[in-house]
Amino acid sequence: MKTLLLALSAALAVMLAGCGGSLTKSPVQPDPVPQTVITQSGLQYQDIKVGIGKQATASDMVTVNYILYLTNDTKVESTMNPGGAPVEITLGRKEITAGFDEGVEGMSVGGHRRLVVPPEIGYGDTGKPPLIPGGVSVVYYVELVSIGPWTTLPDGLKYTELVEGTGAEVAATDTVSVKYTAYFTSGKKINSMDTGSTPVVITLGMKEKTAGMDEGVTGMKVGGKRRLWIPADLAYGSAGHSPDIPSNSILIVDVEVVNIREWTTLPDGLKYIDLTVGTGASPATYDNASVNYTGWLTDGTKFDSSTSGTPFLFTVGTGQVIAGWDEGIMSMKVGGKRRLMIPSALAYGDTVHGSIPAGSTLVFDNELVQVAAPVTTASGLKYHDYLVGTGASPSTGDRVFVNYTGWLTDGTQFDASNGVPIDFLIGTGAVIAGWDEGIMSMKVGGRRKLIIPPALGYGSAGNPPKIPGDAWLVFQTELMNVTGP
Repeated sequence: MKTLLLALSAALAVMLAGCGGSLTKSPVQPDPVPQTVITQSGLQYQDIKVGIGKQATASDMVTVNYILYLTNDTKVESTMNPGGAPVEITLGRKEITAGFDEGVEGMSVGGHRRLVVPPEIGYGDTGKPPLIPGGVSVVYYVELVSIGPWTTLPDGLKYTELVEGTGAEVAATDTVSVKYTAYFTSGKKINSMDTGSTPVVITLGMKEKTAGMDEGVTGMKVGGKRRLWIPADLAYGSAGHSPDIPSNSILIVDVEVVNIREWTTLPDGLKYIDLTVGTGASPATYDNASVNYTGWLTDGTKFDSSTSGTPFLFTVGTGQVIAGWDEGIMSMKVGGKRRLMIPSALAYGDTVHGSIPAGSTLVFDNELVQVAAPVTTASGLKYHDYLVGTGASPSTGDRVFVNYTGWLTDGTQFDASNGVPIDFLIGTGAVIAGWDEGIMSMKVGGRRKLIIPPALGYGSAGNPPKIPGDAWLVFQTELMNVTGP
């Protein structure tokens, strides 16, 4: 690098010969005067020295030295000032200006070029206060030091290391915290793919962002920064990604690995990572929990989500959801966000469930929005009202008409009215005690979930063959009508 700096210094010294060596005046062109090329964009350039190395093309990462002047010969900035160093940029991203990118394209390594960049492809009408006024052309003297290195993988993904990490190396299925910013090859930032200063958690291999990002992060080390060039088929392909990524877009992504997240693994194989630890209450068995969630297969296929804006409401510990959910939500706190990795034994096992293949491990991102404890009566009956009716409440001996479905707490349904209400004389022992008590305080039109302990159900004997002894029972009930006996 010292040799390159000396070479540029020497070349610039020749160009500065007519100016007393002052870097506050623009260089005098050597004789013969290089040919001036004017492009369609209005860029003008002259090759002071033609390089003999590799030629720069659009989207290349290049290392350059440059000096920037105004057209009145005022020097603005230089990479060769004391303490300065060559800079690395990716062409097409307008990291300096669009005109600078265009001017470097076509240069060969070792070459020196003078650019005159009009404001339309320079600093525009706003300029770069306080040094560059708006609406002016600027002059660059550029040395192309090197191109790359991009590492190109067999599938077309390219990457280059910006900062080599010093921590642990990321494996292909790790869960990592990353910061990233994505751009189109034009240099325009993609707002939906910019984490700013806040890391996000992704599980590699799931294509939560793109397949190319998963592949590009694999092999990085914690603390490292890498620039990825992701072809469209490893990004969002012909479908694009609404609203701001058109079809067949190539993405440039700068990504930093902040850390590798460790999963907490429970004895039954359930794994979780807390993305945000909540500050509210944790749910207990038979509490109602409201949860926002998204579910994926481990290949990144999304199969379900509550992102319509309405949290999913369920009663914890009643078999209403898969076992991994019950267990994983139980130790959360309201306001918390958690990623669950649920083995098939705690999900749907060897059974196909909708679009979920048999034997699937499932991944969920869950946010615990709210927890509500049931009403518990003196007898031990518990209930949640989902809709308070507006009609009459029954009295002992009245005939009531009820729609219902009944489950064991492992989620096994054992009975249902299937839309045809059951009718009975309430308070006369015609039904189990938990029903008499639970229905008595409802109003017509109301919907209530009853959670009935064995003492108010079928006790230690159960009700074979469907209801074992000492079983808690869960009923979803709707009081349709009340009449006299």
